[in-house]
Amino acid sequence: MSTVNSNSSSPPGAPGNSPGLKQELWRRAGNHFTRAGRWREGADALLAAGRREAAALALARAGDTARLTRLLLSLGDFAGARESSAAWLEELAAEPARRQREEVAARLARAAALQLSGSLKQARRHYLAARRRLARKPAPDPAQQAEEWEALGRYGALVKRPDLVRLGYEKALAAYGQTFNFKRLSCAGRYLEQVTDDPVLVRDIEERMASWQPRSALRREREKLFAALENFSAPGAKNSFSPEVFKKP
Repeated sequence: MSTVNSNSSSPPGAPGNSPGLKQELWRRAGNHFTRAGRWREGADALLAAGRREAAALALARAGDTARLTRLLLSLGDFAGARESSAAWLEELAAEPARRQREEVAARLARAAALQLSGSLKQARRHYLAARRRLARKPAPDPAQQAEEWEALGRYGALVKRPDLVRLGYEKALAAYGQTFNFKRLSCAGRYLEQVTDDPVLVRDIEERMASWQPRSALRREREKLFAALENFSAPGAKNSFSPEVFKKP
């Protein structure tokens, strides 16, 4: 009698690995959360299921004006984004600490919604206010700096300004620092999504992302060590590690 190993993974293409099944499971989870009034969890699950319009409704019920505005802009619902971005800025006016963190993103989202719906004068006012904030002394938290600059990159993508996309995302990556961290990798991935029509830039970003991986950094250090050892043992090479250096004067 044959037995089935319940711990074995399904082969590629098996029903358990079907993208359609995964989306259906996410959809059901989203519906479960929203029926329970857990709107944010429901929105996350519905987004994973590809149900962006339903996710927008869940975010509206949750009162999450920041995420709702970004989602509506990505859906091309600029009238809805005008309304939600106005509500976002109203909330920030009543919450100084939150305003400090989110004003740049909120104003740039508002500017995009206004510009893409034809209100160019109002859009420019919010855009310039956001740029003035970016020009001030940088926020003490590098993550906040990065988020503000990435907001400029998103704005550039929405209004078809490749120069702002590049400026915003490059500044954001720089703010995350040079050491390996997942936030910088995630930001670079979003940067890639915005510049797919620039193959040179795409390759540059991909190479940078590869070099940021811990294995890549370890490999570079190992290569440096091997090169130093080769130089150390090369015929006629000066031994810079001579025991003489350890003798007391």
